[in-house]
Amino acid sequence: MPEPGKMMMRDNAATLMGQAREHREPFSAAAMREITVPTLLINGARSAPFLHAIADAMLRHIAGAKRVVIEGAGHAMNVEQPGAFNAAVLDFLATR
Repeated sequence: MPEPGKMMMRDNAATLMGQAREHREPFSAAAMREITVPTLLINGARSAPFLHAIADAMLRHIAGAKRVVIEGAGHAMNVEQPGAFNAAVLDFLATR
């Protein structure tokens, strides 16, 4: 792994225990339907299947949501394909 990625993981390691102990209610379809702001969902084409399933559900329940899949990228699509990621975000913002 490149050093910047390692640094990011080390910087965030202290948050893992807090995340593991956190007991939030599941994010429900009803909660998604309450979202009324413009919403852009972005996945990397190589992201884990469960992340695509989450985006699929969000797309079904958030009115007007838009989805973009970044080819040649996994979960860190903003690092792996920054040009495509930035273009998708800027395009979305330009239509708002």
